[in-house]
Amino acid sequence: VSTAVAGSPIIVPAGGDATPLIQPAGLPAPPLQLRRDADSLAAQRFFMHHARRSGGITLRLGGVYVCDSLLWLALSVRNHSPVGFKPLWRRFYLEETKRIRRRAIQQVPQAPVIIPPAQPVPAGGRERLAIGFFPFTVPRGQRLLLDITAQDGRRITLRIRNRQILRAHDRR
Repeated sequence: VSTAVAGSPIIVPAGGDATPLIQPAGLPAPPLQLRRDADSLAAQRFFMHHARRSGGITLRLGGVYVCDSLLWLALSVRNHSPVGFKPLWRRFYLEETKRIRRRAIQQVPQAPVIIPPAQPVPAGGRERLAIGFFPFTVPRGQRLLLDITAQDGRRITLRIRNRQILRAHDRR
């Protein structure tokens, strides 16, 4: 699991009792505890059904949780195509909802605190993951966008409004 604090990522090995090489300051819990939280939240039964489908790929927001002073987004990526889906990069940013002609669109990046490594999704397969952010709300007139691009050029974008974030369940 990769963890980022103030733009500096940290890799937490996937082993059982592995300890991170660096203990970053500013995290609300130890990185291994955050990894366990991410795994358990990804396995939870989904209570939200907000999805976007593009290029044979479905990106679904299954739930929003608050756990260990972090805001967690539980996501599912399902591949309906006969070709495997290998994510190349993932972006999280805020964007204005209304566009004015001939005006530049400002995208404000939202850096996750903890994000699992990108796993390939085989043809007909599914991958579940949980991504942790420091708690935030989406300002009026904006939305949070999750953008996943694959190596073969397929791209899927999921738009999340503030009311979906405010429906977060508290997990202690």
